[in-house]
Amino acid sequence: MFLIILLVISATLTIQLLAIRLAGHYLMQVHTLRRPRHLSLLCAVLALTATITHIIRGTDITGLCFLLLMAGCMTLMTLTDAASCRLPRPFTLTFLMLGVAFRLWQGDAAIALACALFWFLLLSLLRRYTSYRKGVETLGLGDVFLIAGVAMWSSANSTPWIIGIAAASTMICMSLFPRSNTGAAIPFGPFICASLYIFTFFPGAIFHTGG
Repeated sequence: MFLIILLVISATLTIQLLAIRLAGHYLMQVHTLRRPRHLSLLCAVLALTATITHIIRGTDITGLCFLLLMAGCMTLMTLTDAASCRLPRPFTLTFLMLGVAFRLWQGDAAIALACALFWFLLLSLLRRYTSYRKGVETLGLGDVFLIAGVAMWSSANSTPWIIGIAAASTMICMSLFPRSNTGAAIPFGPFICASLYIFTFFPGAIFHTGG
């Protein structure tokens, strides 16, 4: 048992390191930017904490593997969006497709797909409406795909809370650090990922049938 725990923790750190390096490579090659180092450390700590929590909770090895992959994707998207205000489509689609595989394992893929489609269509319409009314893009398409992925990974009851907490956190951050003062936009993606991380600690929010 101790050996399995050690292997899972090692796998967590390895996947986090790979995600951090991939984010750094993408940012340097595409945007000539460096990844946020302190945020990289925070992502790794959150992933490790979530993993240990689920080990203690008794989540089985398959569930832990999905958790590691989810955490790796979230680290990758958090770092790229925080530095560039961009969520590359391959990253969000990978996150979404892994969510589909996760729900197939959980046995409720049909419900999760319906939930993801609902949020995708709703936010796509909201994005078009706000862009038309304000003349600027207020919600990126990458964020829409990310939220659809969140809807795949989380339970239907948890998804609105995850989005709501992320939106509230973003607005608080915008009020504390206005764009006019910082000269930079505040990306939504890291707040979505952080909110999803919070819900990994609540029983039933993610692993509501397995583990």
